[in-house]
Amino acid sequence: MGKFVTALKAIKVLLALIPLVRPLIQLVEVEGNGADKKKAVLAALGTAIDALPWEIGSDVKGYALGIAGGLIDVAISVLNLLGHDWSTQA
Repeated sequence: MGKFVTALKAIKVLLALIPLVRPLIQLVEVEGNGADKKKAVLAALGTAIDALPWEIGSDVKGYALGIAGGLIDVAISVLNLLGHDWSTQA
């Protein structure tokens, strides 16, 4: 499958997963290693991808999780810059 088609399919997957990202981040939010928490969120997103009602190739899943990892990093950085209080669920 071409890289462009893979990217388009990954975007479709990401659009289905976007509503899950914040609740998953909040679910794993405890004091500790940010990298471990990110791995937990990505593992949960991987499980969600497997449950989607259309067939996802491993290349699309890997690409989508790679993009999701970058988006998580950006979201966390922006929220930290804005002074987000991670002790709350809001």
